Amino acid sequence: DITPLDFTSQGLYTLSDESKEQIKNVTQNVTMYFFGYDESSTAVTLAKQYHDLNDKITIQIIDTSERPDLAAEYNVTTSSQLVAVQATERYKIIDSSDMYTYDSSTSQYVDITEQKLTNAILDVTIAKKPQIYFLTGHGEYGIDDSSAMKTLATYIENDVNDVNKLDLLTSDMPETCDVLVIANPTSDFTDLETEKIQNYINAGGKIVWMQDPYMFTAGWTESTTYPNISKILSQFGISFSSGVVCEESSSNMIAGTPDLIIPNMSYNGIVKDLYTDGTVALLDSGKINTVSDEELENLGVTASPFLQSTDTSFYREDINSDISQKLDSDEEGPFVLAEILTKKIDDDTESTLVAYSNALFATNYTVQLSGSIGT
Repeated sequence: DITPLDFTSQGLYTLSDESKEQIKNVTQNVTMYFFGYDESSTAVTLAKQYHDLNDKITIQIIDTSERPDLAAEYNVTTSSQLVAVQATERYKIIDSSDMYTYDSSTSQYVDITEQKLTNAILDVTIAKKPQIYFLTGHGEYGIDDSSAMKTLATYIENDVNDVNKLDLLTSDMPETCDVLVIANPTSDFTDLETEKIQNYINAGGKIVWMQDPYMFTAGWTESTTYPNISKILSQFGISFSSGVVCEESSSNMIAGTPDLIIPNMSYNGIVKDLYTDGTVALLDSGKINTVSDEELENLGVTASPFLQSTDTSFYREDINSDISQKLDSDEEGPFVLAEILTKKIDDDTESTLVAYSNALFATNYTVQLSGSIGT
């Protein structure tokens, strides 16, 4: 039983440090039944490392003709290829097709076997998974198949979360909601929805809000055109812009495109995995307008920006004009592009808003660039 040498570029046969950290704390007995697999399968080779790490986890390769009882229990046919992850009280089925996802930007399939196996083990052993809700009903980017935020939702699920949709016109705010994601609404909220979101904030709710400037028009003012959105954002002392931030620094743009920018990054828990080896690219990002420090203090809000444009950036209200050069009328940077806003409700309760003045960066959309860069 020799440990394999992993020469694959993606480390397909090697557990990541994140999986090791999570799996070593599993205290329940877990059995992983592999139907339709053999000893040489990538998934089986990888799964053996779970057992090496934690002997509470065992691996069995099942022949349905020899174990018809297990085949019947998990509804497996002779042509099935799947993994049944069984703990004391719960089990989860992973079909072989679930172990790959399609990256439309590279036109390639990506192996996510490790994420799926780790997620399944934790899913059947942990008491409660965080509940993430994506708001719907206002033209937001969706999470259904082929929708703009589908890949993001998949990766959130792979990190052992439950992901759901939420329509506040027909449903109350779930008591189980750990994070509410608001992904680029293009119409205002109703008074009823606004009241439910405000109550959620006052109860210490956590929100991730990503907003493109495309919902805004020339002469737009947030307080008159989108009064309920303004009412919610003003609790944290911010508003989103209707124009676009552009860069003049060639090192902070991609392919010489001024509105496809690479922002400066400040270290925090959100960007810790990108800070030393990675970056974020924002296309047609707006800016976040934040009230003065004194006004933030009066609101009980602390603001911590973590994505900002450079000193040589500029802001243009007319997003359809030529942005190849800065004009005298343009506002000069730097600008806040993403920040964490923590609002003190009372001595025991805080609400958090993570705001991004861009949503396209988190979608499945493909960006076409001219020249040798390609897609």
